[in-house]
Amino acid sequence: MNIETVQRLRELKGRVQEVENELDQLIREIGGGDGARDRPGEKTLRLDTNEAVFKGKRPVGVVFPNGKRVDASTWRRVFEVILRDCNSVPEKHEALMELRGTLFGRTRVLLDKQIGDMHSPLEIDRDLYAETNYDVPSLLGILKNRILVNVNYPYKDIKIVVRGH
Repeated sequence: MNIETVQRLRELKGRVQEVENELDQLIREIGGGDGARDRPGEKTLRLDTNEAVFKGKRPVGVVFPNGKRVDASTWRRVFEVILRDCNSVPEKHEALMELRGTLFGRTRVLLDKQIGDMHSPLEIDRDLYAETNYDVPSLLGILKNRILVNVNYPYKDIKIVVRGH
């Protein structure tokens, strides 16, 4: 398969995810689904949506599968809220602690027991820091594909609330 075909497939996958999000939105508007309704001027997107869809959007909050909504006005806060929820589960905490010092970006460690060379460290727990100095698609990609997948945290039903449409 050539590069153009792969790029086209990724683009189509992103469009399909956007359609799924719109369908979820319509279901909420007519009173179906999980019962959660968007507030005026807000749109809810699933976390498993292609990261590029979030670029240029402003976060408002995170909605967990149990319906609990946590306000988050920055992408760093979204990252923090989700990672702290993951860390609150004892077996996930242990898995995160084991990942320290093993996940790397191009030049910096993503999770570590100390701040070290991190540019924008976020303290998740005692002796657990995450690097957050990334653009939105990269930050969400690292969260989902590098961290949460490695600790088997079920993130697919988490939703991100953003401003506007």
